[in-house]
Amino acid sequence: MVGQPGFGATLGLAGALLHSLNHALFKSLLFLGAGNVLRATGTRDLERLGALARRMPVTWMVFLIASAAIVGLPPLNGFVSEWLVFQALFQAGFRHSPAELSVFGAAALALVGGLALACFAKVCGGVFLGRSRTETGRAAREGSAGYLARGGAPAVAWVARGLA
Repeated sequence: MVGQPGFGATLGLAGALLHSLNHALFKSLLFLGAGNVLRATGTRDLERLGALARRMPVTWMVFLIASAAIVGLPPLNGFVSEWLVFQALFQAGFRHSPAELSVFGAAALALVGGLALACFAKVCGGVFLGRSRTETGRAAREGSAGYLARGGAPAVAWVARGLA
């Protein structure tokens, strides 16, 4: 229970394991989305892309959900696992004399989350929003039904798991 010796370590381990699993899930979905964009446009150059949200709405929503999950925004599963790690760091700070270590750990985790948010905001904004910068981007079309099913199902499951 909360407040018992060793609870913070157990909570930290559970949070780290859950976050490792979650990270593997959202990273794979982001790679699927990037592959779908590459297949549709033929380019990996982010400066040549733009306005794909109108042409590839399902890919956009799946990529947006995966980006929000990897950043750790509620109510997605990335938030749940990061919250467990934060709680473990706070438990360690209250229980042990070197509270500075857990404060630095919490600050570092928050910094990494902020940097991830900036990174994925740039990718989502540059690739899916704005104007098409080339003919390649204007000719893009949504992927196959197989991709949409492989990408959409985990995205819906993450929202449900995060809410649960």
